[in-house]
Amino acid sequence: MTAIEKWDTIHKARDWGLYPDNHLVRFVMRNRDMLGKVALDVGCGVGAQSIFLAQQGFDVVGIDASPTAIGKARMWGSSFASLTYEVGNATNIIEDDNTFDFVTDVCCLQHIPAPDHIKALEEIARVLKPFGVFFSITAKWDHAPSDDTPLRTLRQGDARALYGRFFRIQYLDEASFTDGGGRRTISHWIICCVKGE
Repeated sequence: MTAIEKWDTIHKARDWGLYPDNHLVRFVMRNRDMLGKVALDVGCGVGAQSIFLAQQGFDVVGIDASPTAIGKARMWGSSFASLTYEVGNATNIIEDDNTFDFVTDVCCLQHIPAPDHIKALEEIARVLKPFGVFFSITAKWDHAPSDDTPLRTLRQGDARALYGRFFRIQYLDEASFTDGGGRRTISHWIICCVKGE
């Protein structure tokens, strides 16, 4: 089963990701005036982040590789004229260069295997306008990943080096939450970046 088929199966089985991430909400509410007007939500899933951004006045494009997730996102976001969804891949974003003021990634890039995650960051940098803001939440995976989630470990220095290849890092913070009914704690990096000229 491919990764796209896996996520499509997950989205068919349940409504995954119905609420916007609290770190993204806090960041947008504190920085709304400096984030511009046009946003891209990479790996949007069923659209929780995209809908939140549309509610905050952004024109939003949400992309996800799962056709099922995009179908649900289109249904739930149908009341927002400023919101469009596309079945798409973070490693080959169809939008033009320098299109977006603000790009979000809430736990999408962590699921893109190496070296494709580098291509995804290149694509995000390409479609982000100069001085645009990229807000990313990605797993540290400093614990043993489950058998069905073969993700790489991303230490702080590695995260700085990886994101720093494409952006100026404004801050890199750690956040943790419990998953699986409180059976394990998952640590994430909250990364805010700005594209240069």
